[in-house]
Amino acid sequence: PPYIPGEITDQIISYLWGDRQTLLSCALVCHNWLPASRHNLFEHVSISSNSAYENFVDGILKSDRMRPWLTSVRAFVLWEDPEADVDAGHACTTGELSTAKFTQRVVHDFAGHLPALELLALHRADWVRRPPHPSAFAAISSFSSLLSLSLTNCKVPSFCILRRIITSFPSLEALALAEVSWPAAAIREPGAAASHIAFWPSAQPKLHTFAFRSGESADGHCDT
Repeated sequence: PPYIPGEITDQIISYLWGDRQTLLSCALVCHNWLPASRHNLFEHVSISSNSAYENFVDGILKSDRMRPWLTSVRAFVLWEDPEADVDAGHACTTGELSTAKFTQRVVHDFAGHLPALELLALHRADWVRRPPHPSAFAAISSFSSLLSLSLTNCKVPSFCILRRIITSFPSLEALALAEVSWPAAAIREPGAAASHIAFWPSAQPKLHTFAFRSGESADGHCDT
């Protein structure tokens, strides 16, 4: 039968980016089609449930055979379920991270495993009910390739925490905030801003683009 060079089939497969079902079918055609198919499948990862996140961690991150494909991930999009059960009122401890919402766990679980990640998008993350663990900011700083951060309908404990999250990404160039909020009382606490001065990073990101959209709040939160 006629032979098609791998460089050509890889190029053809690259045009299927975003068509997950077709890429999955291509991955099953033959051994030679598998690398390009998987590379394009992993380029954009979207997760919208705790079960999907657990499956991704167990099947990819914890698998010696599949973990190398994380180097193909360019975009990571997570949609949190705001109704998911979580113990409220205190920050995560190290032992509690395994039961925290996956939008909090992701920076701990994947720190150092996504060397090509350029975009991180979080939707409906609630860090007020359980504030980030203090080690989260060190974990965030390991995402040195990240250029774009998008937060949509997210809740943070205070503006100071939001600032620390943003400035912990060392290479951030683009920031998009849409209806990000924090409790109004948090910005009126005496000395709240001063308590975070010691954590201001020495190398701050230099944003090229910044987009934000505010929303009306009826629950005592301040919105961007």
